[in-house]
Amino acid sequence: PRAAAFVSRDRSLVMQAAVRLGNGLIMHQRDVPIPSPTEPGQVRVKVHAAGTNPVDYKLPKLVAGPIAGIDVAGVVDAVAPGAPPGAAFDVGDEVFGFATGGSVAEYALADASKLASKPETMTFVDAAAMPTAYVTSYQALFEHGEMRPGARVLIIGAS
Repeated sequence: PRAAAFVSRDRSLVMQAAVRLGNGLIMHQRDVPIPSPTEPGQVRVKVHAAGTNPVDYKLPKLVAGPIAGIDVAGVVDAVAPGAPPGAAFDVGDEVFGFATGGSVAEYALADASKLASKPETMTFVDAAAMPTAYVTSYQALFEHGEMRPGARVLIIGAS
C-alpha cells in the first residue's frame, strides 16, 4: 500500500522522520507533523541522536507508532501544559531514554519518567545507545541471571 504524504508549506510545522510503511519493515524519510506534548508528564525532545535495536526491524509490530526507534538522546524543547516549573525536566535539559511514538526523527515525545539527565561526560550518541541495550543487559544479568557481587560472566559476541 502507498502511504499518504503529509504536505505543509510551513516548514516550522513539519519534521523529517524515518516512517514505517506497509508491513513495518520498509522505512522512508518523510515529512510528518512536529508532535506536541499534551499529556501530563510528557516532554518533547529535540533529537541529537537516536538508537535502533533489533525490535525495530525484527518485531516492528510490537513497536507502537509509524516512526522508527525507541532510544533517544537530545534536549528538551517543550513540556506539556500545566507542568510546574522544575517538574522532572525543563526546556534546555539534556536527556536520554525511551521515546514514545518513535525516535528516528527531528523531534520525539517522551514520558519524563522514562528519561534521565544525560551526564556531561557522555556524548549524545553514546547516550542514545544506552536505554534498550542497558536495560536488557541489566535485566538478563541481575533479574533473571541472579548475578551477585563477585560473580563472573562470559559475554560472547556482545549479543
